Amino acid sequence: MAQSWGERVDRWSVLNRSRRAEVDRVLAGSTIPLCLDTGHLLIGGTDPLALTKAVPERVAHAHLKDVNAGLAAKVQSGELTYTQAVAAGMYVPLGAGDVDIAGIVKTLE
Repeated sequence: MAQSWGERVDRWSVLNRSRRAEVDRVLAGSTIPLCLDTGHLLIGGTDPLALTKAVPERVAHAHLKDVNAGLAAKVQSGELTYTQAVAAGMYVPLGAGDVDIAGIVKTLE
C-alpha cells in the first residue's frame, strides 16, 4: 500500500513541478504520505530541505536528485522549457548542485 501512495504522489509532483502553493494545499488537505522528489521540488520553487524539516513524518520515500538552481530559475521564469533546461545540464550529480542533499538525509535519519 505504501508503495502505491508514493507512486501516486510522485506523479503529482512531476505533473505540477511541485510549486509551493500546491505542496501546501496537499499537505493541508490530506494525510497522504509524500514522495520527496528533491529535483522537482526545487525546480517548482519549493525548498526541499525546508519541506523535509517542516513535515518529516509525511515523507514516505525520498527521490534524491540534485539541480543547478540557475537553470531551474530559468524554467520557473519561462526563459527555458523544462526539456531545454535538462538538455543544458539542469540535473547534476548528487552533491554538485544546489539541493542540500546531506541536510535532507540528516533530517530524515
